Amino acid sequence: MAKLAGRFGSIATRTRISTFLLPRVIKQGYEDHTRVNDFLQQVNPLKELTGKFDPTIDDQDVPGDEDDRQRFKTIVLWREGAFRNYERLRNASTEAERMQIAKEIEEFAAGNAQFLQQSFSYPPGTDSSERDIYCQEQQRR
Repeated sequence: MAKLAGRFGSIATRTRISTFLLPRVIKQGYEDHTRVNDFLQQVNPLKELTGKFDPTIDDQDVPGDEDDRQRFKTIVLWREGAFRNYERLRNASTEAERMQIAKEIEEFAAGNAQFLQQSFSYPPGTDSSERDIYCQEQQRR
């Protein structure tokens, strides 16, 4: 889970860094951003994640699409936050303001990473050894 928490922070850092590059990349702005959401709505990663990383990841999956829609909404919210942070950084009028915004982004990411780590940690008396063996076997294929 520490890796996931680290990855979340890393994503936030890459988002912050990429905001300085985005003005060169974004041609249509928010319209392009929402097109990616339209594409992502068609993707359900559970089968691939289950096969490659953790056979129990879909144990909480329920029949129908409601839980899939909820997962997708979470991704949309994360992406929306990243886009809004891009705008905040882009619109900062001074380097000091830009650095303050970057600090806020980092603090928010760290808080989310900590929340995710606490939410998905193994209960006392259990560990990831079974999942680790499964992942190692999948990597050999």
